[in-house]
Amino acid sequence: MDLYLRDPQKWQELYSCEYLNQTQWNQEGVPNLLLGSFYLYVGLFFIVLYVMCIGVMCQKQFRRHSCLKIMINIGLMDMGNLIVNSVFTGYMTIIGGVYCTHPLANYVLGAWVMCAWTNCSTSSLLLSLNRVLELLFPKRMDDLFGGYKIFLWLLIPYLEGLYFLIYSPAPMFSSKSYGWFFDPYFGMDFIPVDRDYFHNTWAHSVHNIGTSVLFAFLYAIHISAMWWKTRSSNNENMSKTRRTLFIQSILICSLNFSASVTYVYIEHIDPPRLLVIVAHALWIGCNCGAVIIYLTVNRTIRREFVKLFVPKKYISMIVAPSTHQSTHQTAKSVAYK
Repeated sequence: MDLYLRDPQKWQELYSCEYLNQTQWNQEGVPNLLLGSFYLYVGLFFIVLYVMCIGVMCQKQFRRHSCLKIMINIGLMDMGNLIVNSVFTGYMTIIGGVYCTHPLANYVLGAWVMCAWTNCSTSSLLLSLNRVLELLFPKRMDDLFGGYKIFLWLLIPYLEGLYFLIYSPAPMFSSKSYGWFFDPYFGMDFIPVDRDYFHNTWAHSVHNIGTSVLFAFLYAIHISAMWWKTRSSNNENMSKTRRTLFIQSILICSLNFSASVTYVYIEHIDPPRLLVIVAHALWIGCNCGAVIIYLTVNRTIRREFVKLFVPKKYISMIVAPSTHQSTHQTAKSVAYK
């Protein structure tokens, strides 16, 4: 976005829609009602689900814990991503849109989704770090994350997101392959434009690959620390906690790793349409995955979600009776169970 402010003439050369008239731009698109409807309705469904889930996490007894503040931010950024990669993408897929059918919306939302994606993935790393430190140094958590300190930690993903919003080329949607590409004229090689600027996306590649490696590293420490702390315990609840944590960690890590690496790959080759659709589905899965995992694997959030949003007569069908937990214990264990 800085190019638009710093050198408007250069920006106009790179992102001009004067090469074709509007009718010709419309003809470049490839509408797909079925795929577009899938993107659109999946996005709307999970945005509503996130609003409800964040409502649970914003309860007073939960939000005072640092991990919940990070999880709330991840939820907000996931919704920000879904507005673009699901809802707007679904609309553009249905009508067969390309950059120049909706240039302003494409450019603004493309810049925003770079911000939201980097903020979200870095916040997920921060949550992993928070959980690892909780396991290794439980008595120091207040010194590290207590009070205002958690907001200083959250400055990291926001500053990174701001950097990508301003300085990174913005991706644009193209219905030629139903994905987002830094080249606004993807699949239109006849457009006479210098494409070197669009391929200068090293920061995006470094972010995606770097976060994938760090995810794997932190989750390895996380699982090892949990195993070490429970290795000599015969407590059935501790064994369940360890197993649940392992499943939750592997699912989140796999989704982020797969989407990050696949999207880096397709930006540097001429990808087949099927691969782009798979990569985009993985991206959407990253932003839907957290709320699915919270509600299926995380018993604490699921229990409170059911209390708030499910009629009482159906609660016994969804949540099995469990022993009573104190409010403090429930909130403290929310990231594990």
